[in-house]
Amino acid sequence: MDEYLQDNPHTVLAGQILYRHALNLFDAQDYKSAGEMLDSVAASQIRRSQLDEYLFKKAYCELEAGDVDRALLRFMALEKRPVSDYTAPAKYSIGYINYDRGNYHEALEWFEQSASDRRFSEISDYYIMECRFMLKDYAYITKYGEKVYTRLSEERKPYLARIISESWLVQGDAEKARKYYDLS
Repeated sequence: MDEYLQDNPHTVLAGQILYRHALNLFDAQDYKSAGEMLDSVAASQIRRSQLDEYLFKKAYCELEAGDVDRALLRFMALEKRPVSDYTAPAKYSIGYINYDRGNYHEALEWFEQSASDRRFSEISDYYIMECRFMLKDYAYITKYGEKVYTRLSEERKPYLARIISESWLVQGDAEKARKYYDLS
């Protein structure tokens, strides 16, 4: 790639070549290198059909690099574009950034939106429960928690069981709290 681009510095294929290389780096989870490569490709060099992927992966690389504010701005811009395969991932990412910052009301809204996409329904449903717990909405958790619990991966079930248990305890039902405590 480097040799071809060096021999053909004015090729119209340069942007596409660099973009494809960035995607390979992204897929290899080398987000630092992928981000640097994406930064070298102008949006004008990207095909219209590739723009949402380009924007999402650029934002994700920034998130991984710790530039959370910039990533959030990019995810927000992507979310405002026409619906694509990257809309739900952008919404989930916005939710997660807000959750991580302790903005549980804001995070809740974004997780509720991303939950409608089957790729994000399980994880979003889990974080909806986390947000509701942090907002002290114990009645919501005890009403919907069991349904969400049955759909979660085995990895997340103990965490939600603890949340459900504590919610029942706060509401004064020690028997139901004990049931979920034993699952955590």
